[in-house]
Amino acid sequence: MPLSFSKGMPGDWKASQKGGAGYLLVQIDGKPYWTDAIGQIPYAVDTFRFYHSIEKTVETAKSWADGTPQSEYDNTNTYDNFFVLRGALYASKRFSYTITQSERSYPAVNVSEQTYPVDCNTLSQPISQDQLALYGFWDK
Repeated sequence: MPLSFSKGMPGDWKASQKGGAGYLLVQIDGKPYWTDAIGQIPYAVDTFRFYHSIEKTVETAKSWADGTPQSEYDNTNTYDNFFVLRGALYASKRFSYTITQSERSYPAVNVSEQTYPVDCNTLSQPISQDQLALYGFWDK
């Protein structure tokens, strides 16, 4: 699991001296967003690269909602879950994986990551109803 985003680790912007620079909102292309929600995007991309799965990325975010293993499971229709889903959808277009049998006993398989160019503006697109139906498995 990508532990660098856990509470107090290097990926935890709240633990940084600068963090969200004291602001609750940030602007991207002139639109306001909650700083914490934007922080879900790099977490989601990193988690997708670990699991290679949109579903597992969203599920992991719900399990580690406050950044700790003791976190209360967050199965709510929250802003953070939508941003995790946005990041995971972006990562699913940006990365794909090929698994081949190894000629050795360990590791038994080799995993190769392929990277594709994806317009970062896709992150500003809202979650579609089809995407929500496929991946938004939280309380609505």
